[in-house]
Amino acid sequence: PLVLRVNEGDCLVVSLTNNSGDRGGFNLAKLVADVQGSGGNAVGFNTDSTVEKDASRVYRFYANDELGTSMFFNLAQPRGLTDGGWGAIIVEPVGSAYLSPVDGSQIESGPEAIIFAPNGESFREFVALSQDQDDKIGANEMPYPTIIENFSGINYSGDPLRTEALTGRMDTNPVSDAFDSAVHGDPVNLWEAYVGDPVRIRIGVGSGMQAHAFGLEGHRFPWEANIPGSEELYVKGILPGESFDLELIGGAGGGIESGADYLFGDNRLPFFESGMWGIFRT
Repeated sequence: PLVLRVNEGDCLVVSLTNNSGDRGGFNLAKLVADVQGSGGNAVGFNTDSTVEKDASRVYRFYANDELGTSMFFNLAQPRGLTDGGWGAIIVEPVGSAYLSPVDGSQIESGPEAIIFAPNGESFREFVALSQDQDDKIGANEMPYPTIIENFSGINYSGDPLRTEALTGRMDTNPVSDAFDSAVHGDPVNLWEAYVGDPVRIRIGVGSGMQAHAFGLEGHRFPWEANIPGSEELYVKGILPGESFDLELIGGAGGGIESGADYLFGDNRLPFFESGMWGIFRT
């Protein structure tokens, strides 16, 4: 999905050309904007700020504070949300540069980056934007639905669990076998960092019918990073349309000095099994 970054104090100008065949729009929740011209929707008596087919429009936003992650949506065509009509804007510290984690070159977008801030507040950044299309799991009906019937994934991709390994013989280690990269190769969602690296994980739910619970094994993070003594969490619940920013305590590895692979993903097991998971490799 599209992930853009701006710095605190920046003005963001988005020029949207609509080639979708229906009306389009760019609705961004947290940044300051004039809803009459840059709302990206048609609400009440406000001016319709969506875009007709084959037309263009300019939207303007102001990052007046370091707000972290804000989801944007195409609210002119809500049906398109299930097809990926969403993304994220991340407001970084003042004066930050965004570098490729592969070769250190400057990048303009993408779900992974090294954020180099002039105040010394540099960190690795990973973005996990989830979606689901299941309206039955957990419903109050008998027998209880337990299988995810439609697509669910992270960053437009899913990696269904290798269930053949989980049903193996009892004298093997079936859970370990299911995630063994030496056997199956690495999963679709693979994050890498050096032990001790400062890490921020930006999570959000672009579209969905269900609540989700993001977790990263072996790591914890504060509920509110800017408040000393904030409650520490291992898993964070999140609803469709929401976003949250995790700053890992102890950095990559959670204080463990040796490298390892850690599972991350949705702690609601049916969604985890259906593909909403990955590996954080230190």
